[in-house]
Amino acid sequence: MKYAFAVAVVLYGLTLAPVMRAELTPWGSYIPRRAQPPVIFITGHDAICPDARSGEIPFFELTFGKFDKVINESGRVAMVFELCYAPNRPGLDIIATRFGEMAARLRYEDGERVPEIDVVAHNIGGLMLRSYIAHAISGPRIRKAVFIGVPHFGTNVAAFTDRDPQLRQISLGSRWLFQLATWNQGHDDLRGADAIALTGTAGINIEYGPTDSVVAVTSASLDFISPGRTVTLPLCHTQGGIGQLFLCDGAAGIASVRDAGHPTARVVLAFLDGMADDSSGAVPGPAPPHVQTAGVMVERRTAWDQPVSILSASVATTAGTWQKLAVSTEGLAFSTNTPAGAATLYIDGQEVHVDLAPGGSRAVVVKPGPFVSAVHPYPGASWPLALAPGMLVRIEGRDLGDSTLTLGGQPVRVISTATDGSLVAVLPDIEPGDSNLIVRTASGQHKVGVTVQSAAPAFLRTKNGSVAGAIQAGNVLTVYLTGLGAARPSGAFMVHVDQPSVTVGGQPCEVMYSGRAAAMPGVDQINCRLSAIPADNVDVAVHIARRQAHGSLQVRPTD
Repeated sequence: MKYAFAVAVVLYGLTLAPVMRAELTPWGSYIPRRAQPPVIFITGHDAICPDARSGEIPFFELTFGKFDKVINESGRVAMVFELCYAPNRPGLDIIATRFGEMAARLRYEDGERVPEIDVVAHNIGGLMLRSYIAHAISGPRIRKAVFIGVPHFGTNVAAFTDRDPQLRQISLGSRWLFQLATWNQGHDDLRGADAIALTGTAGINIEYGPTDSVVAVTSASLDFISPGRTVTLPLCHTQGGIGQLFLCDGAAGIASVRDAGHPTARVVLAFLDGMADDSSGAVPGPAPPHVQTAGVMVERRTAWDQPVSILSASVATTAGTWQKLAVSTEGLAFSTNTPAGAATLYIDGQEVHVDLAPGGSRAVVVKPGPFVSAVHPYPGASWPLALAPGMLVRIEGRDLGDSTLTLGGQPVRVISTATDGSLVAVLPDIEPGDSNLIVRTASGQHKVGVTVQSAAPAFLRTKNGSVAGAIQAGNVLTVYLTGLGAARPSGAFMVHVDQPSVTVGGQPCEVMYSGRAAAMPGVDQINCRLSAIPADNVDVAVHIARRQAHGSLQVRPTD
């Protein structure tokens, strides 16, 4: 038991020595206003928590070194959130709520609420942050997120049989991890927060593939959210201990920054500044050349969308390789080290074709009957994955014919069925928030989570890609969109509750009407008056409810 405890301490980057950090702004203090938002560090798993009344920050230095000093020297305010700030070692969702409560109280020196923050999270601190985002917990918006050595798809160091609820949540094949990766249309889009991941490659594990000694590269990758957002460095999960000495051949800790010249510091500072850094020695993109495997986690569901435990699972690639997948205690199949490329999953007699990108992981649902793979604005997919009340959408998937659909319990109006089997539909005017789209047929049903915002504008376009619209007499520009949100009656028209602003060629265009287009379900219309007729191929921008849409308009004045 003593040896097992020692292993947990050194692998997770913990120390029992309390450290007081002068560079860290304490919680409860007013925040100095700087050009950039404050940066909050989030530590990883804490094997032992100190007395909360002591004010100690026991685990910061072993994990992050002098990273807080580097952040201060860059002109930013640095703070730290310890997982121990939520007492009694609860699950990560509870800690996320505590984080939101504390962050919501942040104030600048003039008393103004801090509206957004940047976050640098290590290990399971990154999963707690994703829970905060996914559950839309009240608190500041996440502007930029840095995930360092985060086990997005689990780690072999943890097991579902652990007494610690946090370790059960991050075990391989964890249903909690699967749900976190699929909460929005089968994905996690971080609600649009800009993010990168850093992962170490100093450790090699024959069974689990390239690792930082604790987390496999495929598990730490952000490819399941957005390809090309993962940076690999030849570093270890933590600084010090047997993990660094024996599993990483002495390589330094990836988050343990000593000065601004550390490769992790250069990558992170460049990211926070909105620039790229080519001098860090990092390998950008989905995977370095020596990482040619992928990860996968599979959940099986019945035709009527009930989860069931997987009994037998394997994967075969088009190159002829075959691998049996492990099955977790919770009944999900998984691997962090399967051959990348086009492949077929064999799950209890069902076959599903997937494309497994090297260096990343995918969460896959296997079920018969109707299946929804995407719900996006009719003009095309958008990012983040947001819909709006009354929006014209395309619903993609399988076996969707002769179906009834509801969103938030209200009927979805199907306009037509495309030749590829996808549905063109109009969403009801429901309240913004997270909701469920449910499709039902005679052979089953499928429920997918979606995010409905007050507005998510998207231009309708002509065949040549131009914004659908024209300039009418009197220099009035008419454009057609979808996703401008709820509308209310105003005489014979339905006008939008939130009114947009419009610019054409960078110049304001006075909005005269914004509402539903007549006799065109799901289509919105804006009429605005131009100060002068612009040149051809001018940029049109619509701003509404903190969202915007851009498009090029080919000017064709009409009489």
